[in-house]
Amino acid sequence: MCNSIENLQNDLDEWIAAYNEERSHSGKYCFGKTPTQTFKDSLYLAKEKMLETKFTNHQKHHNCQIKS
Repeated sequence: MCNSIENLQNDLDEWIAAYNEERSHSGKYCFGKTPTQTFKDSLYLAKEKMLETKFTNHQKHHNCQIKS
């Protein structure tokens, strides 16, 4: 039984770590990897899809202005 907020936080931190880093994920395209590994493996896809960053970089490169 938890007798303090600190103990509760420690228990929660341990559970989250085990949930994300030790158990295999059951998602269709995760192929038995952990959620953390699945996230790390797909991070490059998320970065490629960041339209705001691409648009901002395009603006800076071409000195474009957004017209309202």
